[in-house]
Amino acid sequence: MIHIISTRVVLAALFTLTNMLFVTQILAADSKVDYQIQGAVYEWYGRLDLPSEPALVLDKSASKIALLSNQGAHHLMSIDILAMHKPYVEIEVELEFLPKPDQVGQEIVGRYIIQKLFINPQTAQVTQSEIVKNEVDSFTSKYRPSSNANLIRSFVYKWTRSLDRSSESKSADKLLLNAFALNTPFLSEESNDSVTGYLAQLAKLDSINSHRAIKYLKITPTAEPNSFAVEYQYKWNLINKDNEPELAQIAVDIQLVVKDGRVFVQHYKAKYLPPVTDLGAEIRC
Repeated sequence: MIHIISTRVVLAALFTLTNMLFVTQILAADSKVDYQIQGAVYEWYGRLDLPSEPALVLDKSASKIALLSNQGAHHLMSIDILAMHKPYVEIEVELEFLPKPDQVGQEIVGRYIIQKLFINPQTAQVTQSEIVKNEVDSFTSKYRPSSNANLIRSFVYKWTRSLDRSSESKSADKLLLNAFALNTPFLSEESNDSVTGYLAQLAKLDSINSHRAIKYLKITPTAEPNSFAVEYQYKWNLINKDNEPELAQIAVDIQLVVKDGRVFVQHYKAKYLPPVTDLGAEIRC
């Protein structure tokens, strides 16, 4: 049984995040982030940083200096939807590009870039890109790789969208299920130990609208090569089939491995966070 908390519930206090190598991205709890678009953008840049993906460079502008080489790192600062046309969505991305140095530890000069991406909303594929601004930094930086972090963010965003689609009895992204092996330890907030069983359980909710807002996403490398511990929370707003608003907060803990540009889940665990309730607040089951 899925436990949802009524809208009068006050969320638990924020926890402190420490010892992070990658930048933590905090998203506003009530903002309607389009995780399909976010996932597509982060995947594009994550794969662009792979030396084996030269075909992803689709820039039609004259200023292509930074993006012509895959030997570098793209650190995203912001993603804004400029317009939604048929058959594409126009996105503006603000980022820092760091060229890969010839020697480990060498100081490098990065670039500040604003780039437009044109994304097919049906396939979530980037069909064209255009550099709007490409400025050389006035300072030097230490090289920081970004491919794995970008690919992990893409996975988390796509997974979130799939959970919402399943909660609305829509089809989830079946390609994401390839990230879970048959023996992957899996435990949902409802103690479901099967990823397919969990998605089927969500589909039984038959909700009118579901939106999980990601908060406090933290990506930490582990001692194993290309292995990462990922932690975040959901604020889950649901309009149930009776048109009633419901609310829950969930913490997620995932162990991931990135190999050849693909993300694989080694461990997945989610749990409800205890709510801080006001007088008279209702707990629904």
